[in-house]
Amino acid sequence: MAGTGSSKPYVFNADNVARYAPLPWHSGGSVIDCSYAALDAIARSTQAVAGAADGSASGGDEPEQPPMPPATRVSATIQASDAATVAGRDVWLVHPWALGEPPRDLPAGCLGLLLSDFHDAWPWNAARWSFVGERMAALAPLCWYGSQQDVSRALVGARSVHTLDDPHVAHLLPLAVTRRAAPHLFSESERPCASFSPWCTRGTRGVASLHQLPGLAALARRDPAGPLFEQPEETERQPTARQASTHLPPI
Repeated sequence: MAGTGSSKPYVFNADNVARYAPLPWHSGGSVIDCSYAALDAIARSTQAVAGAADGSASGGDEPEQPPMPPATRVSATIQASDAATVAGRDVWLVHPWALGEPPRDLPAGCLGLLLSDFHDAWPWNAARWSFVGERMAALAPLCWYGSQQDVSRALVGARSVHTLDDPHVAHLLPLAVTRRAAPHLFSESERPCASFSPWCTRGTRGVASLHQLPGLAALARRDPAGPLFEQPEETERQPTARQASTHLPPI
């Protein structure tokens, strides 16, 4: 675990896991089954954690990492003929960091995209493939998996291509792709903050509802449908101005 604003390592041991986590996560007999003092020493040490007798690391097994998404969720590798499916169209690219509803000004539909250049360098396990694949399939009738060069060739005939900007994929997309900035959830601070608390206080000052946060307000203006934007009942007790400046209602 990582923390900010402190030089203290944040650690947890097997007793803590057993107290708060479900049974499959319990870690008796593993490297974290020791005191906090021992874990603190491990966290500060430059030595590698000792492995098991057979040479493997103690703890759970590394999840399997399929080399590409399951065929049931994403189409096969991009082919030359795929360019015809987007020729002359306005396209919204759905990628793993852009899984929200598409903009209304692109009625031609969505195209799912997974870039092999990224996944070759950062393999995913099956659970992540499944999560992204299911959502991507729900948004886009067609999903591509291919390299940066394959994507560039396949999109060359599209009238326009847009997507949500994200550093994971921005450098792998063709230059002609229009990258739209994601709305900031909180308002920008007028001056630097030395810690999280003053930033949170400034960013939520005057906010009595999650729907008043700039990022969510922008999403609501674009597409107000759905349970995320259902307003609370009028009879619900509203927080005072002082409470609203420091607390937000739960999502």
